Amino acid sequence: MVRFAIRAVVVASILLALPAAALAEVCEQCSHKALVAWPGKCIRCGQPTRYRESKLCRQCAEKAGQCEVCLAKIAEPKAPPGEGPGAGGPSAAAPAPAQRKPQTPAKPGRLETDCGLAFVPAKPHVTAATLVVMEDSDRAGKLLDMLQGPLEKAGLAAVLPRNADDMAAILADVESKSGFRAGRLVALGFSQNAAMAYKLALSARSRLTGLAVASAWVPKMEPAELAALAGLPVLVLHGQADRVCPMSEAARTAGLLRRAKAKVEMQAVPGAGHLQTVGEKAGALTDWVIARAEEADKPAVVAAAPPPTTQPAMVDRFLAAAEDFELKLDFVGKQPALEPYYGLHLSVPDWKARAHKDTLTARLTSEQATRIIRQLAGGGQESFFLRSVNVAGKTRMPDVGPTYTITASGPKDVVLLGYLGWGPRLMEQLSNLRSVTDGTPSVQLGRLIERLAPLKAEWDKELADQLRKRRMGGPKR
Repeated sequence: MVRFAIRAVVVASILLALPAAALAEVCEQCSHKALVAWPGKCIRCGQPTRYRESKLCRQCAEKAGQCEVCLAKIAEPKAPPGEGPGAGGPSAAAPAPAQRKPQTPAKPGRLETDCGLAFVPAKPHVTAATLVVMEDSDRAGKLLDMLQGPLEKAGLAAVLPRNADDMAAILADVESKSGFRAGRLVALGFSQNAAMAYKLALSARSRLTGLAVASAWVPKMEPAELAALAGLPVLVLHGQADRVCPMSEAARTAGLLRRAKAKVEMQAVPGAGHLQTVGEKAGALTDWVIARAEEADKPAVVAAAPPPTTQPAMVDRFLAAAEDFELKLDFVGKQPALEPYYGLHLSVPDWKARAHKDTLTARLTSEQATRIIRQLAGGGQESFFLRSVNVAGKTRMPDVGPTYTITASGPKDVVLLGYLGWGPRLMEQLSNLRSVTDGTPSVQLGRLIERLAPLKAEWDKELADQLRKRRMGGPKR
């Protein structure tokens, strides 16, 4: 028990990205190592060191101008008091100014925003899939260097926000600077930054199609938080030679997530240490992200009016409150200058608020509301009632477009929010909704579908091109 507690303290003390002030006596090479904040013993004065790997304490390293970890020379030795120019002692040459790395030109496709770094490939994948890399340290650039080649090859974009709350802002910055609109999102967390990736998965569950964690462990979460990951594809990458976070932690992580009903895939990297996992598996990671995005965009085959098969208790509550049912479809993202995309609000009760000029409205009968509820309940794992979240009385994370949100209400204290996406699957779901309506609601749904018709042609063409390239054995990732 004591050994486990000690190991837990050591693991919790890992410092993968230290502030510049803390690295004043560490060379450039050692500043990127995983240093454990555990006192050692200075080989010169016997005083405690800052890190387990250190050979010198900070004072001795500063006096000698050496790296406290590997003893490499990083500065001129500090002159003792009373010596040096202007001190009345022997003259000494002024220490050479610290050399600065030359500024390198920005790499193609890379963007810098107020909220972090981003990369947009020359030829984005048809799904506009985007990797959200949670990295809050100055190591973000090096991590992007490691991933940029495989990202470009796969057509994957990437954003590296400084924290989970910056995701919407950085995606908006990328769109305004490059014109690229992110589609399917997959979060990646490396080492201790996996905690931010889990936070993003919880706060934006319906926006993510996958979560990848590398060289990491599961942060402390409540059972209800773990349960919110049910059904989410999760990739666990871990090096078999990782001495900072051992393989046993990866196995524990996978076990916890599987018990939470997440769809877990675990890949061990033979011979890889803590810092090599992402680099060794970058190609496999991009393949996995593309597969999740394509899977999410695959049109769902849904019957016209199937019986409720998912979350029956919630479906029953909606059916019982059919007379108060409201359904809202709203576009999120940058609207085109001409012919903006319509929103659609359908309701059994009479409208109490005036809708926006670009929002179509229609009254529903209780019978039509019942048919729509049953339609939303179908589709197995794709059921709206399974993939939506209750946002009643909660502060919502800003939606990131382009996408259509779907909001359903009726029962007391229930407002379910889901996402229809942006692509062929969106058109499929709109057609399914129209198939169970008639009269004015059907007409208004038809107008919305008609406004999106030019995009459907583009999406169908892109998918056909993608399939043709695959049949022809296109470039391997």
